[in-house]
Amino acid sequence: MLVEYYGDSIIWGWLPNKDWVRVDQPEPAVVGADTGLNVQNMGSPGRLAEHALAGDSVYPAWDQQMAQSKATHVIIEYHSHDTVADTTARVRKLIQVAKAAGKKVIVETIGPGNHSGNLSWEQISQAQRDAATAENVPVIDQSAYLKDYLSSTGKTVWDICADGLHPNPDIYVMKGHYAAKQFAALK
Repeated sequence: MLVEYYGDSIIWGWLPNKDWVRVDQPEPAVVGADTGLNVQNMGSPGRLAEHALAGDSVYPAWDQQMAQSKATHVIIEYHSHDTVADTTARVRKLIQVAKAAGKKVIVETIGPGNHSGNLSWEQISQAQRDAATAENVPVIDQSAYLKDYLSSTGKTVWDICADGLHPNPDIYVMKGHYAAKQFAALK
């Protein structure tokens, strides 16, 4: 079984306040270690759902990427920053294309943070959930998990994300353990 984990700088594992340095244990690496599966980190800093669909200098257009992919499972953490409707529609399209290519798809919500653009992290997460529900695919709800973590510990986003967005190293690991448990329960 091959799992490809797609998303932005948070999936890639960007270390807060560093100049494009990757954390030692990005979330996909922890998922692979916990599950014993081959998990490939396909994260790309700055990549949004619209970039994935159209292709960019990192990956070809999503339909080509999925056609070339040997993955059995695809985890998608992509989103957009402009509107809830656009985010939902774009994530739905990513799911549809991956499913048409024979992939089992899981959507992962973003975590709390000060994302750029017009939408709050709660709005982005809800749009991701809505897309997953509409396409009948499971969700690894990092947003709810980390929101509960913040609430139960009294910590703030700034306590778990030194730059207000990218997780601290221990939070990347925590997210990975959570995702691995969720993935194991889904497959």
